[in-house]
Amino acid sequence: MAQGSRLWASARLTPVRGREHETELLRSALDRHAPLVTITGPSGIGKSRLAEHVAPDAVTFDASRIQGSGGFDELVERVLLVVVDHDEECPCNIVLDGLDTEEATHSSITSLIDRHPQLQLIITRRSPLDVHGELIVRVGPLELPTQTGQVLHQSDQWPAVQCFLDHARLADPAFEVTHQNAHDTLVALRSTGGLPLAIELTARWLHLVPIGELAARATHLLTSTSAEAGDLRSALARTANHLSASQLELATAFAQLHGPAEIGIVEHIRGAD
Repeated sequence: MAQGSRLWASARLTPVRGREHETELLRSALDRHAPLVTITGPSGIGKSRLAEHVAPDAVTFDASRIQGSGGFDELVERVLLVVVDHDEECPCNIVLDGLDTEEATHSSITSLIDRHPQLQLIITRRSPLDVHGELIVRVGPLELPTQTGQVLHQSDQWPAVQCFLDHARLADPAFEVTHQNAHDTLVALRSTGGLPLAIELTARWLHLVPIGELAARATHLLTSTSAEAGDLRSALARTANHLSASQLELATAFAQLHGPAEIGIVEHIRGAD
């Protein structure tokens, strides 16, 4: 049950890659009925996806849009409504996704847990809450291959490559790594810094441009920016770099839309070619 989701639709069409250790930690914590688990890491690292992966039946609240103490108090009230309506004999799993607001005070979180022992909170945020009893699971970038042969012959050993291929095939179902494009694939992949969101956004461009052009743009970006930075701002900067002037105008016009929008729908609304 979701009260709001920040996941891209395409993310749900692909497996979770390279998070076996984190998944084991989280499922073990839930099995032990840990009251508070915080998944931390930079924006775009896959915290929301991981929470959904380990607790698919949890009630999820999008906490990223909270504004001020009033917004946080309202969120707590909504959580309480779910808890009160839940069977006291069973754990009540609730995900607070993107709870990076400073209004999320230690006392309010601990009070919520203390008053409702059946509650299991899974919180995703960039840094720990530093609350007593908090179990912290840190999520980092996916390791990237360094050699063409690793992309061509050992893709099943590199979750980052598998992630790229998952999303590349959503954009172009016929896409395969070959001797001809393996180097370009490696270059495009390394431009992402191992950030899953950046991998997804980069691979999705194969719907519009061939892998060689994608790699050429990635090479330019690597020489002009700190493309290894693992954060959402860098991921979006890498994506914007792939846009032509008209495409950038189109993206800007639709920047206020909440949630994903397929490019075909956007172009139809805009009357683009």
